[in-house]
Amino acid sequence: MLRQICMLRLPHACTRASLPRQRWRVSYGLAFVIGLSSAVLAAFSLSRSQHSFSDMLRQGFTESVGCSVPRRGWNNSMAPRLQASVIAALREPVVLINSPCDTWRARFTWRPLAGKGGDYLSRRVINPLRDVVAQRGSRSFRYSAGGTPLSDTFAALDDVTVELSLAKLLIKATRSPVDNEEYLYYSRSVVGGEFAPVASDLEPHDFLFVDRAQAGNSTNVWLGGQGVITETHYDMSHNFYLQLDGTKRFVLSPPASYRQLKLHPWIHPHSIFTRQGVEDAHLPSSFDVDLAAGELLYIPPYWFHRVIAPRGHASISVNIWSESQEGELAGLTDVPPPSGLFDTKSERTRRALLEHVIRALLRAVLRLRDRGAQDAFLRAALVDGRLRPHFALLRCTDDLLHESCEATGSDDEHVLLDEKAVANAHATHVARVFAALAQQDIAVHEIVMLNMIESLATDVLGDGSATDGSRGLGSCAFFRCMVLMF
Repeated sequence: MLRQICMLRLPHACTRASLPRQRWRVSYGLAFVIGLSSAVLAAFSLSRSQHSFSDMLRQGFTESVGCSVPRRGWNNSMAPRLQASVIAALREPVVLINSPCDTWRARFTWRPLAGKGGDYLSRRVINPLRDVVAQRGSRSFRYSAGGTPLSDTFAALDDVTVELSLAKLLIKATRSPVDNEEYLYYSRSVVGGEFAPVASDLEPHDFLFVDRAQAGNSTNVWLGGQGVITETHYDMSHNFYLQLDGTKRFVLSPPASYRQLKLHPWIHPHSIFTRQGVEDAHLPSSFDVDLAAGELLYIPPYWFHRVIAPRGHASISVNIWSESQEGELAGLTDVPPPSGLFDTKSERTRRALLEHVIRALLRAVLRLRDRGAQDAFLRAALVDGRLRPHFALLRCTDDLLHESCEATGSDDEHVLLDEKAVANAHATHVARVFAALAQQDIAVHEIVMLNMIESLATDVLGDGSATDGSRGLGSCAFFRCMVLMF
């Protein structure tokens, strides 16, 4: 297994600001590789159509210095599922060429934009296509999650959908945007969706399900018109993305970029989307990837990505999501507080106890022992990064903010010793769950922890919905309590 991992090891991500250091590492790395070349070369059996190991390695270093996502030929000497699992284990983006997906029937029959297969698909899929998202005047798409505490408050963000036959959608998608009445985008699971009759065209694909849990695995089709953009967001799953027809550009950013990109609150319907785009944040750690037909892109969990169908090209793609350990961590956001801990308490005591639980979690999971470090993290990442920007959107007035929630004071004044013991035990249990998972990206832990804190706070302080019929009153009170707490 170790030998096969070495065969696929990708260059570490670099930033434009760290090029001198990367060049030093390249020189050091080449010297190390030369010293071990006789042993390593014996372990490689690349196909004749690909670069030799030496050329491939040199190319990889060049790409690392150039701050781009590497492109790799599929290694036919390795079992497909094992190779996909190794790629996923590295948690680094890579473009894969000549993968087993090249044998899909869909590679030749799902290319209506190239003048091939339009009739084939139109005759076989279930028409009309439901839930085609339509937007007037904006080519930027963000998908809303229903059922969040702020879903009603931001109901205007809900997707507007229409029904269209595939033939009509393809006609509209291939027109220049100036001729379109609206921008259109279709995304749906193949299983149980309108593309189910042609699902066999995507075989084999189960080798890309890299996680043992089958419940969260899905295969999805994406069809977008010219110039359509899916704005910057993250997914919690492993994502293998195959371009079938047309092209797409991805702007990828590592999980730590959340500090600059400013996520929406977890209770917001756009919680996985950022408020600030990569182009606005000027991130030196971002990568542009142009994906052509037949190329397979791996996007690790919690990597931010902005997806663009260039003007002049509509696009058809298929992606495979499978569960990840990061997704298991995300499940902690739904874990309720310890049973009975917040029952029959005054509001002031509940808020003080909530603060103690939050600080216990920060100590146990993120190793933020000092109260000042905890406050700095919460103010930057939660209060200023997520909550304050929504004051204006919710039309929260200064008077309402001041009256909605009083400061808690020191938690030692309001929390009993046995209550603290229960809170600390809960935090210790959560920390063990984090530690038990192999993926230890601290930025992912921080994002999940912030989501947990918001979810816990909604359980204790209320769900953030309006309480008297006026727009956003309950949400303002919730945000104010969170701000005053830290």
